[in-house]
Amino acid sequence: MQTYDKEKFLVFFNDLSSYEDLETIFSILEKKFDTVLIDKLDGPYSRIWTISINNEEMYLINNEPYGNSIEARNDNSKEQLKKILPNLETLFT
Repeated sequence: MQTYDKEKFLVFFNDLSSYEDLETIFSILEKKFDTVLIDKLDGPYSRIWTISINNEEMYLINNEPYGNSIEARNDNSKEQLKKILPNLETLFT
């Protein structure tokens, strides 16, 4: 199940927390929400991918040891993330 930080609107994928799991999360988002990968930064202990869901940019992040999360970049992407949150909870629970 996911948890989220309402202040930043950061959604954590608790069951998919490894470095490699970020690719699995992206693959599911790509299929279910027409997600597009804009930019990719892969380091030895973290990954930051800029993605777009319905034309709203967000960050898909792996930050070891904290795991994987998706973070809204701005107010518009925050609203988009809020809209898809119920679907994310269903897909990743």
